[in-house]
Amino acid sequence: MIEKNVVIKVIEWIAVIIIIFALIFITLIIIKDKDLRENILNKGLVIKDISNIFVDNESVYACVETANFIFEKDLWCIATDSEKTPDIDGNWQKIIDNKCNLKIDSDDKYIYIRDTKNVGVKNNISDYISCIAKIEVNNDIKLIKDERKKINANPIIIGKPDMTITYASKDENIARVENDEIIGVNDGITEILVSDNYGNTEIINVEVTSLITMPQINNKKPFISYMQYTEEEAKILDNYLFYQIDEAGYKTRAGVVAAARFLTLEFQYRIPYFVENGRITHFNHQRPYADGEGRYYHRGLYLSKDKYADLEKSVAGPMMWGGYITEWSTDNGKMKNGLDCSGFVCWCLINGGFDIGDIGGGLSEGLPTLSDYGVSQKITMELLESKTVKAGDLIGLDGHIGIIIGVDDEHVYVADTLYYTKGTWVTEYTYKELVNSSWTNIYDYTEIYEKEGNYTNMW
Repeated sequence: MIEKNVVIKVIEWIAVIIIIFALIFITLIIIKDKDLRENILNKGLVIKDISNIFVDNESVYACVETANFIFEKDLWCIATDSEKTPDIDGNWQKIIDNKCNLKIDSDDKYIYIRDTKNVGVKNNISDYISCIAKIEVNNDIKLIKDERKKINANPIIIGKPDMTITYASKDENIARVENDEIIGVNDGITEILVSDNYGNTEIINVEVTSLITMPQINNKKPFISYMQYTEEEAKILDNYLFYQIDEAGYKTRAGVVAAARFLTLEFQYRIPYFVENGRITHFNHQRPYADGEGRYYHRGLYLSKDKYADLEKSVAGPMMWGGYITEWSTDNGKMKNGLDCSGFVCWCLINGGFDIGDIGGGLSEGLPTLSDYGVSQKITMELLESKTVKAGDLIGLDGHIGIIIGVDDEHVYVADTLYYTKGTWVTEYTYKELVNSSWTNIYDYTEIYEKEGNYTNMW
């Protein structure tokens, strides 16, 4: 009996020693294994890893993985830019099988994990991952030869990444890059590669042309001739026109200004003045009229025969700008087709996105005119010095209309089409000169445009 008790005591002591050693072993493991220690101390509310960065619909997501706990429990995660512990009732995302694809905004700095009752410690995102998830760049770019345009590279980041962005042109004979600017070198199409140190590369398609010039006042440039351009060149010019209008803002004030500046400052030829036998609603129908003859009010430039398909009516034509056509004034002579004053302004308006009708600039015997729209203001020094006059406002006198294409602290720049010898023309007036000129009224078109777009006072 005594021997049996001794055996039992020995077994008990051995069991106690084994348990003690097991506890010591587990304790040593916990002390040595930081992740396990933190997991236990933080009740399983611990991040194991952040990986698999991806972008979906311009939002950045990362796979957040939590460490396995002693037993399973419901967990949620959230990313935030605040050091303050988020409320449990916030916009948390459920963690399933220790993982969740968490949306992370570029300004988020921290991730928190919670269970049904507790929110864990603050986790610095940059302790786990720092990278550029994606580079957002300009849309495709069109350049005039020698023009410079800034590359707008916007990196979408997580953490505190290396922000180095590099640029490379596939053909530096067409376009090259200096710092963060693309420079048009010669006519053609090429690509600019925008890259970071995280494997992201975006492509900007670049087209360069010398068919137009940088904006400048040049009233000595020649008149457009018949078939001045090939159909391919005419399409390139149309595309550049539409591109610049879209950049400024189609259906905005800036879009109309872009159209006016394109035709008068960048286009290499003057459009001739043509007596208006193209107005569909004209002087009591007292003379023949034709769509596009003398008043080309469709979108685009009237420079190629493929545009004839747009026209609904024709009397003496069709005939593109620069080609000779009969005009129906008292002389009934032939002259180069082009735009009269209201035809030019209507062309600017419709290309910018505003088709207010095929109407004249004044003295139209009861018919609507361009001066009937907007707010009419008498030209005075007080008005000009008020700085309320803007490019895109119309300017007129009885029987004539133009459009303002630039305003600075001392000058107003007016574009119009002048009778016979001048065609499309730009005149620079000091404030005093404009007050003393034959122009009488400025028409504020703010209510017509509604939106300003990417407006600039000057080019």
